[in-house]
Amino acid sequence: MTCAASTFALAQNAEVAPRSETDRLSANDADELQWKVSLLQDATAKPDPRRGAARELINHGWDPAIDAMRRMLSDPATDPGGLRAIALAVAAADRQPAKLRDPLIDLVGITDPQTAQAVASALRGYDDPKVVHDLLALAEGAGRAQRDQSTQLAAIDALAEYRRPQVAERLVALTAPTQPRSIQQAAFTALARLTGIARFGADAQAWADWWQHSRQLSLDQWQAELIRQLADRANDLRRQRFKLSHRLADLHGKLYNATSPDNRPALLIGMLDDPIDAVRIEALQLIKRAILNAQTDQITDDVRRAMRRQLVHDPNATVRADAAMRLHDLGDIAAPPLVVARLLEETEPSVQRAYLVLLTLTPVTQTVDDAVGRSIAQACSPALALIDQPDLQTAVASFLIVAHDTGRLSPKHTAEALRHAREHLKGDAPNVKMLILLGRLGQAEDWPTLGRMLDHESEDIRRAAAESYIDGAMPLDPLLAALTGPVLRPIALRAIEQRGGRLDVAVAMLGAPPGPEDASDPWRSAMFAVASRLEPVDLRALDDLLLSESAGGDLREPILKAAVANNGDSTPDPTQYTTHHVDLLLRLGALYQQTARPAMADAAYSRAELIDAITDDQAVALQLGRIEVHLASDQLQEAIAIADVLLASPSRAADVLDRFIDAAGRAVADRPDAAQAIIEYLLTLPADGFTQDQRDRLDVLRRPPTEPVDPAHDATTPDPADRGTSDDT
Repeated sequence: MTCAASTFALAQNAEVAPRSETDRLSANDADELQWKVSLLQDATAKPDPRRGAARELINHGWDPAIDAMRRMLSDPATDPGGLRAIALAVAAADRQPAKLRDPLIDLVGITDPQTAQAVASALRGYDDPKVVHDLLALAEGAGRAQRDQSTQLAAIDALAEYRRPQVAERLVALTAPTQPRSIQQAAFTALARLTGIARFGADAQAWADWWQHSRQLSLDQWQAELIRQLADRANDLRRQRFKLSHRLADLHGKLYNATSPDNRPALLIGMLDDPIDAVRIEALQLIKRAILNAQTDQITDDVRRAMRRQLVHDPNATVRADAAMRLHDLGDIAAPPLVVARLLEETEPSVQRAYLVLLTLTPVTQTVDDAVGRSIAQACSPALALIDQPDLQTAVASFLIVAHDTGRLSPKHTAEALRHAREHLKGDAPNVKMLILLGRLGQAEDWPTLGRMLDHESEDIRRAAAESYIDGAMPLDPLLAALTGPVLRPIALRAIEQRGGRLDVAVAMLGAPPGPEDASDPWRSAMFAVASRLEPVDLRALDDLLLSESAGGDLREPILKAAVANNGDSTPDPTQYTTHHVDLLLRLGALYQQTARPAMADAAYSRAELIDAITDDQAVALQLGRIEVHLASDQLQEAIAIADVLLASPSRAADVLDRFIDAAGRAVADRPDAAQAIIEYLLTLPADGFTQDQRDRLDVLRRPPTEPVDPAHDATTPDPADRGTSDDT
């Protein structure tokens, strides 16, 4: 006989019944089902394969297999494992086989507790008055003989799942004092489960009174009352479990604190694998505390592996979300790839938000770790699929910003993200992160939208719009007006420091200097950054503007120094010095000279002198500056040596003489000898080289300090025209 034929032979003694479609099997299918029947009948097989075989046979609904299971349930020689496998399969089935109902009822009261529980679970699936009738008969009649009491107790226990008035009435009757104590107690327990009422306990009179009230109710009223009582009981049990689980979690926390650091990782791993949700959550809270306290050495690789397991496999959403956040805090680069595929499969928004945060693990740097970078790129599509969900919009936009900043947002995804951002901002309540995303990705057509948002009624929106200018490409003009407002001013200064590089930006900043209550450092930093990016002509214009303003004195020096130290485009350490740098050094030297720092002025001129690109006019200006330095340092002969060279060109004589006359004027009060020496040198020069103004200034310097100054010509004073012709000269 073939295996298929033997399978059909299993049903040869069964009741004659119409053949179903499932009975018309191929030989291969029949062999497969027969093998499963054989596995189910094998008492030496492991429990899980037997249960799996029973589930598949019942789900298949093949009559010969159902008949084989019926005979197994009825055969006293069948081992408990086989009985349990069939009963559990019946309990889990969508439709319970009618042929197995009576054999299962016959098993009520079986001595093996696990099998009895499985049988009760199986019978609960039969919404059949006959099952209730038979169970009631067993519950009431088996108590007459002590040997059948186990069957009676099992039937009472099974009846607790049939929430019908007649069942409640019969169970109340079993609480009577005339019943054996064990029967009474089983009835009390079954009634509490059936009704959800725990407060009556073992009070037979209370249950009797309850039934007297309940019997007056209609069936609809009975069911409504029962639902309310069961809901209250479920809430009570939930509260009790909550208290107990959190008490247990608290004990674990205290145990962690009392454990030596070396043994804490093992404790954390055990807590992360604990079946109680509160204990796993407590483990992640302890990990968070360790991170905040810089005790990450206690978060070993084994602990991280346990966290990664909970990240995607834990049944509790809070645990999954917390695991994602803590792995992000730890910078665990092995975690992001695990959640990419789960992003859309996950149904809890809180977990999806945490996954998106984890995917932004790598900060914006020049290089992104390859594994994390690939995870960011792979997560762009699922993230964009979630972008229209209001409770995920902020997290998705934040992720896309990081993807863009790390260069992992493809052109296709960029276009899609930009489309979503534009569409979203047409609404009345724009999302802050979506606004920042538009600032990152937006094009010229989006700039007016961002500008309008600077005047939005929401302060958060105004801030977000302003922040979009920090890393965006749009002109800064709309943001300059915000320099006068307290809310957006700090953001505007950051954006200007990051991107400002035009003269009008610097002028706008000069019009909005820091007030007495403001810190000046951000404003100064922004001003210096702008100056470092100015074109040479604009930088000279800014310096001239500062020179003309009384408040610009303390800005000129750092601006000029910063400009000298870069390429004219804010990049440091010039690769090639130009005439622009010479001009800056000359201005810097003049500033040092004006503030009585001749040594620093000389250093600036020396640097300028070394630049090959210096022009002839700049070389002359440099020598004039050196004359001032030497005269201020009482180095008259060095100044004269330079002057002699420059005076050879008549066109430069006026500038040279002005330097000497001005130096003498500055020295008259504090250094009269130096002033007199300069005057005596000037008197040796040909008079026709002086302008009338220079002659007048020199005459004033020659007067004794006590002699009043007479603007009219003094006859006792030799005429400057006579200089150079007398023997004394």
